[in-house]
Amino acid sequence: MSRYLALSEAEDDLADQARGHFFLAMIYEQNAEPCMAAAQVEMGRDVAEGLISPWSHARLTSFLAHLWLKRGELKEARAFQEEAMRKAGEAPGEGAGPCLGMILLVDAEVKAIISDQEGGERSFRWSRETFLNSPWGEFYQAVACCWYGETLIEAGRAAEGGERLEESAALFRKLGNGRQVERVERLLAGK
Repeated sequence: MSRYLALSEAEDDLADQARGHFFLAMIYEQNAEPCMAAAQVEMGRDVAEGLISPWSHARLTSFLAHLWLKRGELKEARAFQEEAMRKAGEAPGEGAGPCLGMILLVDAEVKAIISDQEGGERSFRWSRETFLNSPWGEFYQAVACCWYGETLIEAGRAAEGGERLEESAALFRKLGNGRQVERVERLLAGK
């Protein structure tokens, strides 16, 4: 991913740079390095400011909300998520793709933490439906189930969270991503 990012910087391709920062942040997040993930997200947001389409910036802003939520900072998470939702609401329909799915996923997480169970489930379902149309649909589905499952456990809904984590492990197993299977299994053991 670092090489991809370097190539996109050499080509001065802002869309690819924003995408590169997003995926590098995903790698850091999945490897329990939230500070490095946050740094990549911030760099990606700076790059995405120069893009015509606001979807990339909204997705990265939502990612920041996720990272703040994981730190237990609900106020900051909600502020970033509200900004992401506002940008998404102002964006044209085309180009939404997985960006919208990620925004809806984090919206589901925030709603689960504030005990809006119905709203959280609705946003999670919409997120997954959006990811189905992505070329990386199964990967996004696995991430969605992992993030939401972990959040449900944190919100005191261990049985539901465990089901989502089981689903995530199965998807990561299917994708051959053993490292993430191990991570999810550790989460399941600790629930």
